[in-house]
Amino acid sequence: MENVILISGAELKELVRTAVQEGIENLKVIDDREKQTVKEDDAYIAITEVCKILKVSQPSVYNYRKKGIISFYRIGRRVFYKRSEILSSLKKVTMKYDF
Repeated sequence: MENVILISGAELKELVRTAVQEGIENLKVIDDREKQTVKEDDAYIAITEVCKILKVSQPSVYNYRKKGIISFYRIGRRVFYKRSEILSSLKKVTMKYDF
């Protein structure tokens, strides 16, 4: 047996308007989260943060910089690294062992 609900045109219009507004708000929240993620990835970080990401010492980071493995940016005497470039410099290594 089917249930039939009768609503006026004004009520239907209000229901649709509310549903669309909720959908738009949800999309705005998702968009804001994506923008925040992009901003975090494009952030400039200091060498201590690079060491934490790569799990290496500061001299190792200096060597990577000297060899051109990672790029860096200088503001006056301070050196910064782009988080996204540090993450992209990581390469997946797979090895096959023949025993």
